Order: sequence, then C-alpha cells, then structure tokens
Amino acid sequence: MPAKEHWQIDAERLAQQIRDVARGSFSEEDLKMGVEPHLKRVFKQIGINTDLASYERSHRLGGRSDAVYGFLVIEYEKPGKLATAPGLRSALGDLQRNLTGEAQAHAPAEAFLGKAVGVALDGRSIAFVRWTKAARAISLPVAIPSEQSDLFPRSPRPGGFQALGPYPLTAESVTNLLIYARATARRPLSAEA
Repeated sequence: MPAKEHWQIDAERLAQQIRDVARGSFSEEDLKMGVEPHLKRVFKQIGINTDLASYERSHRLGGRSDAVYGFLVIEYEKPGKLATAPGLRSALGDLQRNLTGEAQAHAPAEAFLGKAVGVALDGRSIAFVRWTKAARAISLPVAIPSEQSDLFPRSPRPGGFQALGPYPLTAESVTNLLIYARATARRPLSAEA
C-alpha cells in the first residue's frame, strides 16, 4: 500500500470516542483496553507501524510502561485522576520514571530522552512530559519595568523533565497527541529493535 502524501484525522471524533470509553471505565486497565483499539486505528492511518507497540513493558527501574510506540510512552490513569493535584503529581512522576527506565535500555540514554514524549491519559484529561537538556529562563506573565528588574531576577530553570498540562481531552489536545505520536514513531536504535 503506497504511503499517503497527506493524512487527515477527525480529532474531535477520536476525543469523543476516548471520552465515551472513560465514561464506562472504572480502572486504568478498562480505559487502556477501550482506548487502544481507537488509537491503533488512527495511528495506522497516520503511518505509524502499530506492530511495534509493546504493552506493560518492564524497565530497569522496576516500573512498567503501559504502552510504548517507539519513542512515545503512554501512561493510562483511572478516569478523573489527572483532575486532582496528587493524582497529577503521581501520573507525571510515573511518566518520568518510565521515560527514564525506557532510556536506560538505549545508548546513549540522553539521546533517547531527547526524542521521547510521555503521555498521561485518564480519558477526561491529557498531559505530556518532555525532557530537555537545555536550561530555560522562567518568563514572567507581566512585563516588569526596568527600574524594578532587580526585584524580579530572571533565573534559569535547569534542564530536565518539563510537564505540559493537564489539558481537557478536546480535538486540540488530541491533535497534539497525534503530532507527538507521528514525530516519535521511529523505532529506537537498539539491539532489540
């Protein structure tokens, strides 16, 4: 089958399908089992080889990645978990450990982390985790007059994991998931792959 030059996905439909699955799910496993067929169908449409997906993959840090598609690691959560501060902290911590654990299986680990994206999904919300080695300056939400700049020094934020979200599960946030999935769909360069 020739590769498509362009792909078009109804992201709102996919978001609604995921929300529908979440309404009938009581656990993260229910959510994963209901959402994965929808994601696999859409991933195939955008050219991702879903035969490479692995589930419940253990890593050296003792954790398990719920779903791994090349450089994309998905952590499914119980519906509604990302809406609470402790639930979000737990999910982001799990993603960071899973990304670090996956990276340890690849040399150099830093190269894997630079390409990888973690996704926390509870069927109502979605959050993303990326790793960067570059320091970032924390920007202030309002401009500070120059005479007051000494009161608000700009401090560089060290590199490391950066969390984005959580965002409501909408067409826009699902589009971001698909963009990340497509960008990270390559197989990691390793002996196993």
